[in-house]
Amino acid sequence: MAVNEDGPLDHIAATSRISQLESKVGRTKKLYVTSVALLGVLTLGFFAVVGGVPRASVKPYDSLLFLFPIVAAFVVAGIQKASTSGHRVLRIEQLLLTGYILSCAAVIALDIFVLKQGTLAAALPGVVPAAICFAGAVVLGKR
Repeated sequence: MAVNEDGPLDHIAATSRISQLESKVGRTKKLYVTSVALLGVLTLGFFAVVGGVPRASVKPYDSLLFLFPIVAAFVVAGIQKASTSGHRVLRIEQLLLTGYILSCAAVIALDIFVLKQGTLAAALPGVVPAAICFAGAVVLGKR
């Protein structure tokens, strides 16, 4: 028989407690998946600005643009820390988040050093890290 702080739980109390926990886990999962998808949307916006807007237009805001990757790293760390996933899902999360961080770094380098800012070609590579977020939201939403 299950036991809580007040003593043994009867069948109805145990069923009620299980329902409460399932509801809480469901809400947490929805918030978690929404956070990952929102990170994908913000990533698309960031790379649209970094790559798609001419450098001269964003020059006064350079410091703000460099804050995004720092903030994104903290968000990713927070998302990962908030995860209550099992070992298998945690491994998937780690792979997705590592892929996200590495692809962001690669695309930022590509945008700054190779592609001409203010062109569609410079904005499009941002789809890669955003797609990782969206794929992560789908995969983690199914778990």
